[in-house]
Amino acid sequence: MGKVQDSTAEAILAFYVHVRQKYDEELRPYTKQHLKNELSDIMHLLKSMDTKSEEKGIILREWMKHELSQLQIVFDKNEDLDRPFRLFVIGTGKVGKSTFINSLVGEKVAEVDYLPKTWRIDIFTHDEGQSIEVGFANGYHEKMTEDRIRPLLENIDKRAEANISQITRRIKEVKKDKNLTKEEQKEQEEMIIESYERDDVVTHVIWPISNAPFLNDFDLVDTPGMNQILYNHKIKREALAYYREADGILWLLPADNLSDKCTYEDVQSMNEIYPQKSADAIAVLNHFDYVPEKEVDDVCREANRLYGNYFREIFPYSAKIVYDRITEGKTSEEAEKLKSEIHQVFYRKAQESKIKDLDNLLKEEQKKTTFFLRRKARHLREKYNSCNQIEKDWKNQLEVEKDRFLDNIHVYLSAEIEQVYKRARDNEKILENMDETTREEYIRNDILKYNKLKNKIQSLQGNFTTYLYNSAKDFCQNYVYIMKGEKALDIEQVDFSVICQFNKAKVFSALSRLVEPFDLKTGFSSKMTDAINHIFSGDLSNASKAFHPSEHIRDIYEMRFEELENNLHKELHKLLIKTQYKAFSCVETYFEEMYCNKYEFNDLVKKLDEIQSRINNLYLQMPTVVQVIKGEDVNGFKNTN
Repeated sequence: MGKVQDSTAEAILAFYVHVRQKYDEELRPYTKQHLKNELSDIMHLLKSMDTKSEEKGIILREWMKHELSQLQIVFDKNEDLDRPFRLFVIGTGKVGKSTFINSLVGEKVAEVDYLPKTWRIDIFTHDEGQSIEVGFANGYHEKMTEDRIRPLLENIDKRAEANISQITRRIKEVKKDKNLTKEEQKEQEEMIIESYERDDVVTHVIWPISNAPFLNDFDLVDTPGMNQILYNHKIKREALAYYREADGILWLLPADNLSDKCTYEDVQSMNEIYPQKSADAIAVLNHFDYVPEKEVDDVCREANRLYGNYFREIFPYSAKIVYDRITEGKTSEEAEKLKSEIHQVFYRKAQESKIKDLDNLLKEEQKKTTFFLRRKARHLREKYNSCNQIEKDWKNQLEVEKDRFLDNIHVYLSAEIEQVYKRARDNEKILENMDETTREEYIRNDILKYNKLKNKIQSLQGNFTTYLYNSAKDFCQNYVYIMKGEKALDIEQVDFSVICQFNKAKVFSALSRLVEPFDLKTGFSSKMTDAINHIFSGDLSNASKAFHPSEHIRDIYEMRFEELENNLHKELHKLLIKTQYKAFSCVETYFEEMYCNKYEFNDLVKKLDEIQSRINNLYLQMPTVVQVIKGEDVNGFKNTN
């Protein structure tokens, strides 16, 4: 029974280890794919709001660019989520870094005969079909083939080696100069180093390596020895940046020379600069095979005494022996143990840290982007409503002025008809004794006083068109003021002086109707009925008036004045419609140039609200253990194992 229980416990433990390992493998790709799908949809929505025209949606496009740039930060961070973690390998002097890296990476690196030199940073990464990438001191990066990079690096390495020799010699001379103070010596040393720095110096090379399982999880950063770093400021700055950002640090210590002063000072110096990195650092006691068996315990104790406070663990290792076993096609328990330790110490911590960093960034950007979108959507609604209110107010104002104009016309013509009647009545005898042609001319000039009437009507029209012109310009300017757009509206391009005019031909035709000839005699037959009605009612005085020419003239001009008013009303209505259409078209075009087509405003706001909601609901979705075990296909991610 006990044996069954033990075997069951072992099976459960093995199953747990397997599931945990698979969960670690699936976690980041799954989380990345889920967030990537959501971000891609949101960014597509944002891009769909672009009018594709540089002359339209200027302000809206700036908003969208801002939002896209913020989301792109999260997108880029998410893209790096499942990239290998970065291990920083460092050591002083001839501590066997190249052999150590080969022992971790495998025989494929060992087959490459252009192994990394000590004057630059070399980064070994998983091969995904990319070219070798070379970074220069001037910030330039270039993809290169193996055939091209080999002679380039050989020449640079030779030059760097020669430079180091010259720099070392010159610095020694400075240090021997007793006439210089410490500060002056330091200044001289800096000047010497800077004099050898060139922009074409290679600062780093990224080497893609295939068939290296270790590189699936970790990139390896191989740095120059600390003493060489000091001789190139640009490489030093880059190396320190890699050190600061590394997910784990492997510091090689010489097991056969623990008392080396340079090594201890380098460790101490880096700990003073980045004390927090000690929790992410493992010391590897390399060359442990050089230590006599009887001194092994003493060396371990001494290593802990000297370096125990600087590293979370000190791991004995023999890189050459491990590497030799790998080249012979054998496995190395020592290498597997170190890799397992690296995975335990760095992988899960780095994974948790990476997901936590992404989650924090996502939450931070969510707050910023949703606040920005909410504020901009409110801003857009306010602008839209304000612009609609301006249009409504202007329409109402025009209606008031239209009624005032028509009232002025009506008051004037009402008074004028009385004057026409009075002048006709005062000149009845003269009118009766005139021939038809003379009478027509007399009625036009002396009774109607046509030119005076025409001038008055045209004056009232002119006042109104002047008002309308200024009102249209003021409306457009007020619209722009409320919009507060980045682009000015050139009102002069819209010729309101032409638009804000009555139809001269129609007005002239309406006025000409006033002076059309009419025969006074034709009115007698109709007046006969009026006279009879007055007689039967006993109103003899009005019965006699019915046959007076002045009565007929009054009737004619009452009718014609009413017709003139109606025609002016129609023309005024057309004029207002025309002016409003032109002004509204002008400001609507401006609104579209700043934001969007006003008739698509509601759809745009709905889209902004949808984007805001979707951003607000973003989160890091992680697979469940059941999904990992079943290999379910969720949100585009397929667990194939």
